Amino acid sequence: MIKEDFNKLEVLEQLEYINKELLKDKSLRIISSDLKMSKTTFRDRFIKIGYIYNAETKQYYRDKTITLQHQITLEEHARTIEQATEPIDKVIQKDNKSISEVAIIKNQNNVSMELQEFAELKTTLAEVKELIEMKEQLKEVILLYNKNINIIDVPELQELKIDKSKFDGDLKGRLIKVYDNVNDAWIEFCKSNNQFKMQDLYSIALLECIEKYKK
Repeated sequence: MIKEDFNKLEVLEQLEYINKELLKDKSLRIISSDLKMSKTTFRDRFIKIGYIYNAETKQYYRDKTITLQHQITLEEHARTIEQATEPIDKVIQKDNKSISEVAIIKNQNNVSMELQEFAELKTTLAEVKELIEMKEQLKEVILLYNKNINIIDVPELQELKIDKSKFDGDLKGRLIKVYDNVNDAWIEFCKSNNQFKMQDLYSIALLECIEKYKK
């Protein structure tokens, strides 16, 4: 999914999509990178509807304390402060809710977010540490790869040998016609192997062809 399509979804649909991606063992960092969005964007959108991220379960879940916090508006805060008769450092009560309670909830949310970010950082550091511990093995793999790509396979040149025990009977002449390129190559081949008689070269060539392709 791309960023534009994601932003067209309702916030709850966005949250459902993120939770499904998290179930695929993707981290928030990877998901945000795929969507080209900031992790804080997810956090801010979902907090507004009462959802926070649980680093242990790797899922966003509903937190009623967040809903309570958003129910207390800034206007109510202002009226409470204006009507207060006690010192500012004491708890200010209104409808059985207090500014101190809101502050505590806010601090709890901040701590939760910090713990989440710390858990993600800890995971990243663990991955980096694992790579560092494997550096020697990685170096060996890279060296082996570089060595292999520089190797050119050269076919081994076989020594020409003629086993005369395979020949039997009298020599007989046979006139055959061959193409120019074959004839030229054959003459050159016989010259380069003049330690053998041409009749033996001719005979072994025919015999090996017959043995290789006979049915």
